[in-house]
Amino acid sequence: MEYHVRYNHPLAAPTAIEDEILKIDPAAIVHIDAAEGFVRISSWFELIDLVNMLAASGNPIDPLQIVQLPSTCCGGCT
Repeated sequence: MEYHVRYNHPLAAPTAIEDEILKIDPAAIVHIDAAEGFVRISSWFELIDLVNMLAASGNPIDPLQIVQLPSTCCGGCT
């Protein structure tokens, strides 16, 4: 899945977000624009998992601020 997370403020601990996500999925792709409060994640986990990881990172979010996009997985990863 791909998720777009939009905060309404700059992120205080952007590296903590990546750390939490990569603990669960080391193959996840994480793009963080801390100044804009935007995070893009490509991974296999569910939305509720992402909400919990963001809270654990010190960057809690309302699930309504997360847009879940359809998977772009081609199945070619091994």
